[in-house]
Amino acid sequence: MANTWRTGFHTQREEVNDVALDVAGSFPSWLDGSLIVNGPGEFEVGNTDLGHWFDALAMLRRIHIADGTARYTNRFVRSDDFRVAREEGRVRRALPGTPADGSALSRLRRAVDGDFQDNPSIGVVDLDGTLYAVTESPVGIELDPETLETTGRRDLTGGLDCDVTLGHTHVVDDV
Repeated sequence: MANTWRTGFHTQREEVNDVALDVAGSFPSWLDGSLIVNGPGEFEVGNTDLGHWFDALAMLRRIHIADGTARYTNRFVRSDDFRVAREEGRVRRALPGTPADGSALSRLRRAVDGDFQDNPSIGVVDLDGTLYAVTESPVGIELDPETLETTGRRDLTGGLDCDVTLGHTHVVDDV
């Protein structure tokens, strides 16, 4: 069982849309809806291995249960970090366990300028009826809950006296 923890670091490059899943048994009649989760998808950028679970390019996964069936969709979040990784084969901004490509001076300048990564590989949050993929940066990547397509960006720190947000968000409804 040596290195079994490495199983969680396998790249998944394939995106699938609305695929029927095999169901053994049956779901309770009241179970109807979607579960959308966010996490690692691809653990390499160019020739760089991404060594931390939160460094991998973000992939959304959706399981939709209705009428006794289950369907699966997954999709990479189309962030600026994703675009640069795919088009240029480089790490655009520093990640939790992987430094950005470039000289030490350029990496220091980006850190001082508060230039954050936007690879939202940690969570999904519903804010005002809109879903966002998030990480610990000021950027939330808006997504379509049906297709998981990236539909926009939002500064999650707008109106707040802070520079970053939490990837593991907690939203409290009005009581």
